[in-house]
Amino acid sequence: MTAPENPPRWVPDPLGRHQFRYWDGARWTDHVADDGVVGTDPPLATPAVDPGATPQPIETAQPIQPTEPTVPTGPTAPHAAGGLVGGQPSPQSPAGPEDAGWAAPTPSPAQSPVQSPAPSPSPYVPSPSPYTASPYAPAPASSGAPHGAASNAGGFGGGFAAPAPGTGAAAWAPVPRSYDPTRVLGRRYGAFAIDAVVCLIAFGIFFFATATSHTRAEMLRDPECHLSATSSQQVECDGRFVVTMNDTVYEGDFGVFAALSVVFTFLYFAVAEGSSGGSLGKHMTGIRVVSGDGGKIGVPRAILRWLVFAVDGPLSIYLCGIITSSVSNGHRRLGDMAASSYVIAKADAGRAVNVRPR
Repeated sequence: MTAPENPPRWVPDPLGRHQFRYWDGARWTDHVADDGVVGTDPPLATPAVDPGATPQPIETAQPIQPTEPTVPTGPTAPHAAGGLVGGQPSPQSPAGPEDAGWAAPTPSPAQSPVQSPAPSPSPYVPSPSPYTASPYAPAPASSGAPHGAASNAGGFGGGFAAPAPGTGAAAWAPVPRSYDPTRVLGRRYGAFAIDAVVCLIAFGIFFFATATSHTRAEMLRDPECHLSATSSQQVECDGRFVVTMNDTVYEGDFGVFAALSVVFTFLYFAVAEGSSGGSLGKHMTGIRVVSGDGGKIGVPRAILRWLVFAVDGPLSIYLCGIITSSVSNGHRRLGDMAASSYVIAKADAGRAVNVRPR
């Protein structure tokens, strides 16, 4: 049998309701796609055939078990209903008005009913991807399924991952089955070191900008101040925040300093990561904080992630964050688990996160 020239494929939706609708080689299906998101929407009408399609006649099957003919012949044969052969639909005949030019089988009086042979494997493999006819393409998702659910089925796997809208990621780029986009712990540690330096610089600026300066002699006349037990050059004051530099003692207002530091870390980590996908350190090391579909997590979830960092970081001397990110599925610390976020390479941002089981 010659290969049909109207194969199964994604084409622009002739009904105009979506970007693409899937043609299965015989009829328009419920499967539609918009911006890389696959869903379902019944046609509820018979759209026109794809303009590029050029239907070709099919071969008729050889007759068996001759009986009286039951199919009318000539141009009035009911092939518009799917192509009837012996009173049964032919699996090789297209359906609907779009099959103009396809001829229904015309049995002779001694050739009915006929039995169609088993269809040979088609060289055209239906692909649910509107961008590629690849075996890597995921199956159409059910109606209402969240973005990324189809490519995340089973926990992980290879194939083409749909990009999240607005991320600028390459559409439906191939993902090897053994690849884990969350294996970026080395870069995460590098980003943490950069962010720590940035925070220390900011905290120093806040302290010296709000502190009052005194000489060592002035501070030592205060009954609450005295020389440090470990260094005769350092001045310490009971219940006060002081820093000695040469002969100058800076006394800071701890309340103001703490408030400025909290506001800075909130903006630097929570707001920046929620809106841009990462802090300065993460941008410099090429990693991003994303949701399960590969898009940005947004400021509210980034705030939750930032708050739980108190447990992952200072309160556990950073052991909690190091251990959980090393052994958990998806290399997630507690903050990532609370915010349903992942840290992945920048090149993988925009695609659904497929995590290898551990």
